[in-house]
Amino acid sequence: MSQVHNIMFQWVILQPGHFELVHEENEEHYPRKSRGFIVESLLDAVFQYHQSTEVKEVRPTVQMFKYTMETWLQESTGESHTPRLSFPNRSHKTLNREDKISLEGLERAETLLGKLFDFVKDKNKNCIVGDNLLWEEGDQYSTKRDHGDVNYMVNSCFASVTHALLNQKVNSSIERAEEVFRRLCLLHGTTSISLLKNGNLVQELMSKINNSPSNNIRWKHCITSINAILHILVSKGDTDSLSITRNFVSRLVDSSLVDDGTIKPNKFTFNILLHGYAKVGDTKAVESLLQWIESLYQEGKLPFQSDTISFNILLNAYAKRGDIDSCMKAKRLLRIMRDNREKNCEPDIVSYTAVINALSRNGMAKESHRLLFEIINKLEKEGDEAAQPDRVIFSAVVDAWAKSKEQMAVERCWEIIHLMERTQKRDLAPSTVTFNSLIYAIGKSQDSNVCDKALEVLAYMKILSRQHDHINADPNITTYNTILSILGKIGIKEVRKFFDQMQKDDEIEINIISVNTFLDALARSKSSKAAEEALSILEGMKKKNHAPFPHVYPNTRTYNTVLNVISKSEPLWCEKVEQILDKMEALYSERRKSVNVNVIPNTITYTTAINAIARSDVKNKAERALALLRRMEKAQIQGNIDATPNTKTFNALLNACCFVNSNGRDERKQAISISKMALSEMNKWPNCMPDHVTFATMIKVSARNIVDVEDRLHYIEEIFKQCRSRKRVSNFVLKELRKSIPRQLYEKLTARI
Repeated sequence: MSQVHNIMFQWVILQPGHFELVHEENEEHYPRKSRGFIVESLLDAVFQYHQSTEVKEVRPTVQMFKYTMETWLQESTGESHTPRLSFPNRSHKTLNREDKISLEGLERAETLLGKLFDFVKDKNKNCIVGDNLLWEEGDQYSTKRDHGDVNYMVNSCFASVTHALLNQKVNSSIERAEEVFRRLCLLHGTTSISLLKNGNLVQELMSKINNSPSNNIRWKHCITSINAILHILVSKGDTDSLSITRNFVSRLVDSSLVDDGTIKPNKFTFNILLHGYAKVGDTKAVESLLQWIESLYQEGKLPFQSDTISFNILLNAYAKRGDIDSCMKAKRLLRIMRDNREKNCEPDIVSYTAVINALSRNGMAKESHRLLFEIINKLEKEGDEAAQPDRVIFSAVVDAWAKSKEQMAVERCWEIIHLMERTQKRDLAPSTVTFNSLIYAIGKSQDSNVCDKALEVLAYMKILSRQHDHINADPNITTYNTILSILGKIGIKEVRKFFDQMQKDDEIEINIISVNTFLDALARSKSSKAAEEALSILEGMKKKNHAPFPHVYPNTRTYNTVLNVISKSEPLWCEKVEQILDKMEALYSERRKSVNVNVIPNTITYTTAINAIARSDVKNKAERALALLRRMEKAQIQGNIDATPNTKTFNALLNACCFVNSNGRDERKQAISISKMALSEMNKWPNCMPDHVTFATMIKVSARNIVDVEDRLHYIEEIFKQCRSRKRVSNFVLKELRKSIPRQLYEKLTARI
């Protein structure tokens, strides 16, 4: 068995790319070039041999399961099987064959863990061993080797799979991790998993974490399994789960001080807790926890301080918040880490990337650029391998330039990309993500040839990927969608041509963003057939397996964009507005019954619909627009919080009151009544304060619809006084005021402005 263990261990530590898998006939079931397949084949062979012979010298062991799972998890994560926490923005992988390998590797490890649980729970098997570690009379603690006891190895396998599930963010990752934990509970003889549901985690786990051997308790937790359970909890992201985790860690610290035999928390325990609060953006809680860890260390209650990973969690939380205050805090923290290297918190590449992302979100491209070259210079002078720049940090600086308002942004992006190309290193070569940022920068530039330049980058990406093995810059759907958006600013002819090419290309899978981008271009086109074409696309998408892009279903933005096309088209199309709203509201009420429905009528939906009515020539448009507002209010009251009116909603209603298509006194009188009511109702809603457009439109409504001259001038004067008192006077307001009243009155009202 030792020989089998040694063979497996060699495959575990073997780096990817050092071998070729010859079992091509198994391609459908296992990925080619898969170490996981080879090691699992060895495990299967041991099982088959053990079952087919009376000689039991070679038999399956827990250690064999552990090695096999470790190999599959390395296939999945591309890193060591050591438990870790994932950091945002550290992966620029595109969806390709390697992703399939990654997901299959994780699924295989998950399946093997289930087999391991069944294996060790079967009391009829005498082969529950860990390489010369015999299970004898319930005592799994005596061992002749350094592999450790079976209990620890099972806990370690559980932890590795759990961390991988949560870090990879696979479908239903939390639910799958909870299922793995449920199996562990059954192994412990616990049929309930209430500790993850009813808040009893502290009490129930504290009763199971005694380390001392006992024949009465065969299976016990250790800090490895405890950390995995805490990772599940913090991944939920709700206040109760975070509070339970914090309470448990505190209890764990207290119990370890009075009982040497109990489990002691390690750095990973605290980093999991920090990670949970950082994930929900609570930077104050992370700061407080770091201070708590430091105070525990100073008081002698912990043998360690926070490390680089701990501070990286806070840096990434700052970057995630994105505001200028958090950006400044990230810069200060990086400076502190640099100045305190002796405390084991020297910044690494994750630290620098987080700060660059924080700078990027605040438009500080020059500082990001400067920081990158500081890292490069530091590496050249000091040989600091911990801060070795990689593709992610280079791409982050390119993205910072792309999002900035700097005139030389495109040139700076190219400068960094050419630097990446010259390295001739696979892990530094520009990727699809890097070039997508460049294309975005081109689209934002004021260059008159933005379309040609974007298409040139597209061609360059294809050539680069074909000619250089170390560069993977094949265009993806984001590349094409970004170019489609750029072309949309030029004209519908260019957009339609490119969109048709995308549909004909078998390597491009059109998604809903592609369709919505094309519809946006239609809305800007002012084409006489824009509404007809938009409605045709929408109707086609409602059909199952529709052409030309099946499996793409309309979402909220799709419907909103079609409404926007209608609002900018011929007035006759406005009759479709209520029909589209009917459909959206019906889909919203049925959204739980279909996985393909992602439609929520929101503020933009109703506001755009009101705008469509306002720009039409229908009769009683003020009443119809008001009916849409009431419909919106009803939706909000019934629970659709996305359908909350804002200032633009009321301004659209006022616009409908302004342009009534009738000379009749009754309709004009109704428009005035609705406009007054709208102005008074705005204060009922949050984010509905009247702005300068509100008052300018009210002046226009009064000028166009109040017949009596004296009443009209008096009301306009009152509106303007309200405008002045709210400090909303603008050139737009003054322009409408000048057109609506006599010059003498205008000079009187504006004398002190």
